[in-house]
Amino acid sequence: MAHRYRTLKALYAPEVLVTASASSVQRGALYVLDAASPTQTPLVHWKGAAHVAPHGLACVASSTHADGDGGMSGLAAAIEAEKAVLTVYSWQRDQPVARIVLPQKMLCVALAPRGEFVATGTDDGRLYVWDVASGALLASFEAHYRAIRVLRFAPDGAALASGADDGRVCVWSVPSLLRRTDLAGGQAPTAYATLADHTLPIADLHWGHGPFPHAAALWTASHDASVKLWDVATRRLLSTFALPAGVSRIAVDPLERFFFASLDGARDAYRVELYAQDAGAWHARGGRGAEGAVENVSPMHTRVTLAEPITALALTHAASHLAVGTSTGQVHLVDDVTLQVVRVLPATASLTAAPSTPVTNLLALPRPPDLLTAAQLGKRSASRDTDAASSTYVAPLPMRPVAAQFARTIAPPDATPTVALRIGAGAGLAADEVLTYLGATPARHAPEARTAPESAAPPTSATAPDAGAHARIAQLEDELRRAQALNDEMWQHLVHTQVGAHR
Repeated sequence: MAHRYRTLKALYAPEVLVTASASSVQRGALYVLDAASPTQTPLVHWKGAAHVAPHGLACVASSTHADGDGGMSGLAAAIEAEKAVLTVYSWQRDQPVARIVLPQKMLCVALAPRGEFVATGTDDGRLYVWDVASGALLASFEAHYRAIRVLRFAPDGAALASGADDGRVCVWSVPSLLRRTDLAGGQAPTAYATLADHTLPIADLHWGHGPFPHAAALWTASHDASVKLWDVATRRLLSTFALPAGVSRIAVDPLERFFFASLDGARDAYRVELYAQDAGAWHARGGRGAEGAVENVSPMHTRVTLAEPITALALTHAASHLAVGTSTGQVHLVDDVTLQVVRVLPATASLTAAPSTPVTNLLALPRPPDLLTAAQLGKRSASRDTDAASSTYVAPLPMRPVAAQFARTIAPPDATPTVALRIGAGAGLAADEVLTYLGATPARHAPEARTAPESAAPPTSATAPDAGAHARIAQLEDELRRAQALNDEMWQHLVHTQVGAHR
C-alpha cells in the first residue's frame, strides 16, 4: 500500500507558495514556502526586494523536457512600491538575476507563461511590454484613462488582460502589441475586447483555461462589490455575482466549480458555488448569459473568517486548500471542504516585529525542479563562497537569458532584425490566418499563372518544364513576398539573445 501511495503521489507535482510582503514603515520580504514541510523555514528567501506592490509579483515555473522545450529554468519578477525598479529572480539563487531601472514607477507586473515577455502598468494608465531576453521595448502606449492596477497573461500566452481604476478591463492580443506603437510613430494597438460593465476600479482578474480567443473566459473583480464572468470571444457578460462589499481578491477553482472572494479590509473570504442542484438537475448560478441576471451573495453565505484582515488569496492547483495572506504577515492554509485553518506559515521577515507587514502577493505553483533551498544555499556559502551574493547553484536546467537593462524607446522597424521563415505549400494559408488574427486584410492573388517575360526563350520540348511549372513558380514567388511581409510586420520584434540586444 505504501509503495502504491508513493507511485500515486509521484504523478502529482508538489507545490510551493511564493509570498511577498510590504509596509510603509517596515521592510518586507520575498519568500518561497513549502506548505507540506514539517518546519516553517522558507525554502528560499529572495533578497533585494523590500516593498513589493500589490499585484507586483509574477512567477514562471521551470519547464522540463516533458514540456517540449528541452527544459528551461523559470523566473520571478517583482515591482518595488514607489520605485521605478524591476527585480528579476531565478529559482536557482537567492540573489537577483537583474535589477532593472524602468522609465517610470510601475504599479503591477505580469510575465508571459513561457517567460519571454514582461508587461507593466503605470499610475497614468500606460502599458509597457518588453522582451525579457533582449530588453527590447515592444509596446508603450496609453491603454487606460487611469491607473492600471492588475495585469494577467492568458494561460496560452496569446492575450494580455489589464484592469484599471477607470472600471474597464481591456483584452489585448499579444501579436497586436508587437506592432508599431506611438513611440515609433505608428498607431497604438486596439484592444481585442473592452469589458466595461464595472462602475468602480478593478481589483483582480483571473483567466479561465480555454485557448484565446475562441474559448477564453475572464473573471473580473471590482470594488463595486461584484465579480463577473465574461466570454472573451463574444465580449458577452455571462455571470454576475453581487457581494456585500467591494471585492479585493478572487481565487477561482481550476475546474470552475466555485470561487473565493475577499472583501475590502474584511476578515472574511466568501466561497461561492457556481452550480446548484434544483429538482434533481444541476444549473449554473449567476445567470450564465441571462440578460440582467445577478446572483446575490449574502453575509450569511459560506465563508472563511480569520482574526485579521485578508490581503491575498491563492488556490492550490488541485483546489484542495486555500492559502490566505493577512495584514499581520501570515499565510493561513485552509481546507477547502471544512473551511478550517490547518496550518499557519510566516510570510514576513520577523513575526515578532511591530508593526506587522501585510502580505501583498500570494502565488501557488508547481515546485520547480531546480529550486534552490535555503539549506543548500547555506551549505554552499559556508564551504566554497566568501560572498553571500555569489551563492549560486549548479543548474540542472539552463537559466533564461535576462537583459541587464530594458530599452526606453521602441526601435524603428528598419533597424529591427528579421527572422527567417520556411516557405512551404501551406505558407499562403498560414500567412492569411495570421494577418487576419492581427486585424489586417490579407492580399489575395489570382490563381492563374503569370505571363512569362518577353525576353524569355520559348520553351522547347527538350528543355522546357511541364505546363504547370510556370504556375508553380509564380505561386512560390507570391508566397515568398507574403512571407517577407509577414516577417516585417510580426516577427521583427520576436528576437532573442542569438539575434542581439536592441538599444
